[in-house]
Amino acid sequence: MSGIIYYPFISLPPKAWTYRQLFYYDEISTIVPMEYFDDPALYPSHMKELIREGLVIPQNFSGDYDIQNQLYAQFVRYLRNNDLTKRQAAFRGEHYMNVSAHAMYATKFKPHESVLSSQIYESKFGPAILHELQELGLARHENHRIYYVEKRTAFELMQFLTSLIATRIDAHPVTDKLPLFAINSQDDIIVRNRNEKRDIVLKRIMPLPQDIDLVRLMKFKDRHNELLKRFRTEIESIVLNDAIAMDTKLFDTAIDRIKQQRDEITRRMEECNYRNIFKYSIHGMIPFAAAALEGDFNRNVLVTGSLSLLSAIASAISNLTPNRIDNTSGMKYLALANRTFRNFRE
Repeated sequence: MSGIIYYPFISLPPKAWTYRQLFYYDEISTIVPMEYFDDPALYPSHMKELIREGLVIPQNFSGDYDIQNQLYAQFVRYLRNNDLTKRQAAFRGEHYMNVSAHAMYATKFKPHESVLSSQIYESKFGPAILHELQELGLARHENHRIYYVEKRTAFELMQFLTSLIATRIDAHPVTDKLPLFAINSQDDIIVRNRNEKRDIVLKRIMPLPQDIDLVRLMKFKDRHNELLKRFRTEIESIVLNDAIAMDTKLFDTAIDRIKQQRDEITRRMEECNYRNIFKYSIHGMIPFAAAALEGDFNRNVLVTGSLSLLSAIASAISNLTPNRIDNTSGMKYLALANRTFRNFRE
């Protein structure tokens, strides 16, 4: 799959993890309440910019009755057969009160609601599922649009909804933090390990600065989309190969090989660029020199103008020539990103 849909929160985190996903995937979506469509000022500033530049796509499937009906039927059945009593006790804060009562000199207390629960917008779902969670003792209706839902249940509810929507938009559900309670099977362990492996690979071959020009990033991805697909295929061949395990020499060797390819292609791009700038600079000076010798123009203005023009030509050549080197592998995408954003060298 070439796209991802993020969960459990509305906004992607404002950190390098998000930028790496932007470089790696064609599309990134996130599930957004209807209120955010009506009032974009509700987004934090970094999300407003990501959405404005078309790098993140807001999604809302609260009106898709097939998804909402399946969510209600299957998720409620799951809850009734998976630690419902423990979840109810956790939402009441009994676990925390019991722990504190057994601690020396401690007194019973009930922690703040933010420790026990997560806020969820009703307009991500529709009223039926959240009303049922309230009836089950796992949620509290705060106001006309917000519910407080027991923490584990809230995460799993968003994971469930995200998985259903992902099938509709042909995307892969992704989170930057997978809590321990979400690891329930061997398949969950495999998914977690592969996601962690992918993140480590991208982090080591693609170190990023604090700020990236998002307009430039969008144009870069549009221009090099075919190379991005090849790049992703090469990285996934490492991620999905269980023989290349993390924290092994084989894994380090695979990453070193990628870096070497990246740096070699970058070096060839720069050599090609220097040759072309030199060539066009020499030929570009001839007409100006001839005109100057004829005495038709002021020599100072002529020379100054020619140097400014050469500078502009050099800048244009710098942007064009990397595409002309004889390399169509996925690593060319990484090298182009390295060269364009000037930040991938450790």
